[in-house]
Amino acid sequence: MPRKRIPVAVVLFAGALTGSALCATTDSHTVAITLQEIAELACSGSPPALVLSNAGTTPGSPPAPVTDATTSLSWTSSVASGMTRKITASLDSDYPAGIVLKATLAKPAGSNGTSSGQKTLSDTAQDMFTGIAGEPCTGATITFEASLTTIVAPVASESKILTWTLTAEQ
Repeated sequence: MPRKRIPVAVVLFAGALTGSALCATTDSHTVAITLQEIAELACSGSPPALVLSNAGTTPGSPPAPVTDATTSLSWTSSVASGMTRKITASLDSDYPAGIVLKATLAKPAGSNGTSSGQKTLSDTAQDMFTGIAGEPCTGATITFEASLTTIVAPVASESKILTWTLTAEQ
């Protein structure tokens, strides 16, 4: 009976396939994630001019207050456990005596903080929203109200810069 000859190259190739299929190796990495404190705040724009006029004014009374609720505030806060932030508002300078600007910052859906209600704005920071822990919030409506406490000389336009600040609560 004749002998079959199997080429050596075929045997070696089959052995190489079998050997590599049985070998395996693994390695691993350690992946670290760091979250730093975040305190970001943004306004949706400026409200239109609040015009106090004689429209709707009763003789013997100051003009009716004028309101606007077309702007909003959004924020992102990340704080250490047990810590909270607040939002304050202040003007760069006070309005002339007799002219009053008030603001209310509404509580947006999903916020864990508390609105401080309507506050009279001045060059002294007013707490507008407190108890903010870790949260992203968008669209907190700002309602402005301009009024007079007494009749004053007409003012062509009196603009002030309103600064909102997201800061740590003490």
